Amino acid sequence: MLGAMDPLALSLLSIFGGVALTGLIGFIASAVERGREHDKWVREQRYEAYRALLVVHMQISQATVVRNRADESGKSHERAVAAWSEVFAALPSVLGPMMLVGPERVSAAAKALEKATIAEDRDAYGAAAGRLVTEMQAVLRIQN
Repeated sequence: MLGAMDPLALSLLSIFGGVALTGLIGFIASAVERGREHDKWVREQRYEAYRALLVVHMQISQATVVRNRADESGKSHERAVAAWSEVFAALPSVLGPMMLVGPERVSAAAKALEKATIAEDRDAYGAAAGRLVTEMQAVLRIQN
């Protein structure tokens, strides 16, 4: 049947078919690239949110040690408590973005860490901090 086609029609069909196929491949490649860029953006946002949360929790840990030492020695207790309260007050501002970029398993680990921090339960804090870091590493695909 192809032998019976007009050579001009066959040429036009080949040209426009090639153009259509090239356009389709370009569209698919563009969609794949957009997906990769979005994944990269999400990963970067998660990294920044996770980093900010860990920094605040490290500051809370340090401030808790200073406050507890002040409790034991009786020296400059008010300043230690004020410093601890100031650092602890920053926690919601870093939890919000972290909860937004998720995923749920990291949010749940962060909530457990927050609960242990509020309760000042050292054992629970250590376990929750370890779980949070493990979950963050898994989401960010960081291998140790």
